[in-house]
Amino acid sequence: MTEFEIAQLEFMQAERSANLLNLVQTQVSLIQIDATFFTTLLFGYLLVAYFIGASLTRVQVIILNVLYIASIGASIFQMTTGAFTAIGFLNKFLEVSGNEGEMSPLNPNYIAYGVALNLAMILTSLYFMWSVRHPKTE
Repeated sequence: MTEFEIAQLEFMQAERSANLLNLVQTQVSLIQIDATFFTTLLFGYLLVAYFIGASLTRVQVIILNVLYIASIGASIFQMTTGAFTAIGFLNKFLEVSGNEGEMSPLNPNYIAYGVALNLAMILTSLYFMWSVRHPKTE
């Protein structure tokens, strides 16, 4: 093998590593967009609940809740699948670069914690709507 071929192989390996890191960064950017969408839906729902929740009819609340749960559930699904895809790309990068011993901040435990936290926020927002519609009478 000539010197040029050796250099070309090294360059191809470096380019492969750079492309895998670019894929990880792209997935993280998509997760950030989905997190922004999640936050927008959550606070939009809370604003609707606070300002007009008490005056909505039962059917309107059911429709709103179904649309809210479907939309925000899709957002959580997108964030979760994006995170697992990013983990796959990162693991491939670590395998290619030979850095398998390093600890990654992206791991399934972190994703499970994020999903649990998001579900808690959704349940809390639904309870907020319920409490606005059923105020305590003194």
